[in-house]
Amino acid sequence: MIIDDDEQGVKLSTEVLEVQEGGSVDYSVWLMSEPTGNVTVAVESDLVGSDVTVSPRILTFTPRNWKERQTVAVGAAEDGDAVEDLEVVLRHRVSGADYTGVDTRTVTVTVIEDDTPELTVADARAAEGDGQLIFEATLDIQSSREVRVGYGTASGTATEGMDFLRREGVLVFAPLQTSTRLIVPLIDDGIDEASEHFTLEFGSFVNARLAAGSVSTTGTILDDDVPTVTISADDGLVPEGAEARFQLVRVGDLTVSMSVPVCGHGDG
Repeated sequence: MIIDDDEQGVKLSTEVLEVQEGGSVDYSVWLMSEPTGNVTVAVESDLVGSDVTVSPRILTFTPRNWKERQTVAVGAAEDGDAVEDLEVVLRHRVSGADYTGVDTRTVTVTVIEDDTPELTVADARAAEGDGQLIFEATLDIQSSREVRVGYGTASGTATEGMDFLRREGVLVFAPLQTSTRLIVPLIDDGIDEASEHFTLEFGSFVNARLAAGSVSTTGTILDDDVPTVTISADDGLVPEGAEARFQLVRVGDLTVSMSVPVCGHGDG
């Protein structure tokens, strides 16, 4: 069997490449027939704004080495976000000797994203009379994919159903969105008491992970009820020098004092 090596053409080892972000892959280029002189294959593409790099950009084949495969390295830089890069199409422009203008195929490069957004939810505080407590949730980097994080509240010193309404569900970030809010309704109980807290816990992460040390977040409910004092005294008049009896009922940390001494009738 005689192999025809007179057909002009440029061969590629692949037409599709996947490159891991921060990595590099190769493909090979060679000629199908002996050229009459030196032939160059220029690797071209619109790489502006892309994380893809190509080296070398120019391959040279001679009548002596035309059968040898030459390697093109395609790399992808680390970009610090989770936004998928657009596909890059590498074209091959052939020139020189009898190969000028020979058509070649292209190589389509896809970059595999390896960054994962980290979720942080800050502690939150609100007065019970505000009616709600707002948690600010943020992702540290953008992602081209939707991010979903499960959440649920849990009682601490604050009691579910008495101080706040339980909330559970899924926190959703649309593609490229990096911040959102999570609202927990509060119950104004009218009781003077110390500040209380509950926790907000996370799980079931999709396309994201929790920032280190952020397993749960604390919500603090600040009491805004004003303590009341009731004072009762003996009925009738108290003669000068006699003892008047008062009963003090104190609610909360409230101190009551008299601005002037209590005087008997007729003492002015």
